[in-house]
Amino acid sequence: MTKLSREEYLIKREQWRKDLAQWQEELTELKASGVYIEEDICAALGMPTLRPWGQGLADQAKDDICENRHQGNQCSIEAHERVEPSKATLHKMILEYVSQVSGATTEEIAKGLSIRYTTASARCSELKRSGMLVASGRKRLTSSGSTAAVLTIGDI
Repeated sequence: MTKLSREEYLIKREQWRKDLAQWQEELTELKASGVYIEEDICAALGMPTLRPWGQGLADQAKDDICENRHQGNQCSIEAHERVEPSKATLHKMILEYVSQVSGATTEEIAKGLSIRYTTASARCSELKRSGMLVASGRKRLTSSGSTAAVLTIGDI
């Protein structure tokens, strides 16, 4: 795959945002009609319906990856509820980016997608937990001079 130029990426990101709005509208309609949404979400993202431990993507989006760390802090709970609707889109963007560049560190993902490092880190943690992203065994230097794992698409 070829690496996108910044201009190409910005155009593609804008299209993803438009697609997200349409996708959210369609999901709302499906949910109202009683359709089991998980399969539709997974199909839209081109991913398998079930994760290795039997939990689906829709269930994972509800999980708070930081729950053990914040121990029920109300501000953290509210923050999680606020970002929950955008998780699937961010997961898709990260997976597409990592696929296009044949592997990236979390810092590279944040920079490449023009998102905050903390956002990239949280979504990458969720994708690693699901098996959709894996550490490749390669490492690269970060901007601070530390090493970081290069993440690649998992074999799910």
